[in-house]
This record gives sequence, structure tokens and C-alpha cells, in this order.
Amino acid sequence: MALLIAMVYEDQQTAEKGLAAAKALESYGYLTILDQTLVRKNDSGKVEMDEKKHPVGRGAFVGGVVGAIFGTAMLMPIAGAAAGAAVGAVIGHGNKGGAEDFKDFCQDVAQDLPAGGAAVVLLGSTEGRERVIHDLGQSGGRLYTHDLHDDEVAAIQKEIDRAAGQA
Repeated sequence: MALLIAMVYEDQQTAEKGLAAAKALESYGYLTILDQTLVRKNDSGKVEMDEKKHPVGRGAFVGGVVGAIFGTAMLMPIAGAAAGAAVGAVIGHGNKGGAEDFKDFCQDVAQDLPAGGAAVVLLGSTEGRERVIHDLGQSGGRLYTHDLHDDEVAAIQKEIDRAAGQA
């Protein structure tokens, strides 16, 4: 099972400290970061992904999640919007409760990110879910999580790859 995490902060500097906390958990073996990004909301309400905080080669998974969370508020290419639609379409397919939980996750994160604020969104795997949530919760800000089954992760990546091929 994978864990989708969003950590929302009042400013980018604090968000970067939250990302550092996640990387520390990874270095100690508590968390494997599969994909990550840092997003900022400017004063006019537009959301941008920080390309320097989104590692090349890790895939577009979290970019798709960010697209699902922020939708049209994003300054992102059409392929990113398609990836966001793919994420929203796959999560909870056949599981209404999972789809509703993901919808709530997206709405909570989108509403909580203030103008001038930043958020870390990451996909990870862990055997110590409670430890990871506890430790990341100590870094300030607001922490949101959503569990993803392995088949959901695979289906989302397949849809993202398909959408990217059509862009």
C-alpha cells in the first residue's frame, strides 16, 4: 500500500523544512519517497509546481495528483491537466468510499493552501505508517494523508503514461 501525503504551510521556507523532514525519514529507512513535488500558491491564487523540487525520472504521479487537487488553479501544461483527470478517474474506481475520501483529501488541501503558501505533496511507501504521520506532523503546517492500494497506483501510472503519450 502507498501513502499519499500533503503537507500545507504558510510559506515556502517552512514547506522546505517539511520536505527535509520527509527526506530524513527516508534516510532512516522509515519512508520510501516514490514521487514528490513542492507547490506554491502566488498572491493571485495561481498554483505552480517547483520544478527543482520535483525530481526528474520519478514519474508524473504526484504531478497528476497536484492536478487533481488544484485543477484549473494550476499553471500547468495540458498534459498535467490530463494526468490530473486520470488520477481523479482511477482513484476509488469500484470503491465509492475511496473515491469520496480522495475527493475530500483534494478539497481539504486545495482550501487550506493560503496565498503565499506552499505545500509538499509526496507519494511514499512505508511499513511504519503511524511513525511517518506522527513525525511529519511535528514539522508544523497541516498534514493530510490518503492511502492508495498498489493496484490504484499501477492504474494511475498507466493512465498518466497514456495521457502523456496523447499530449
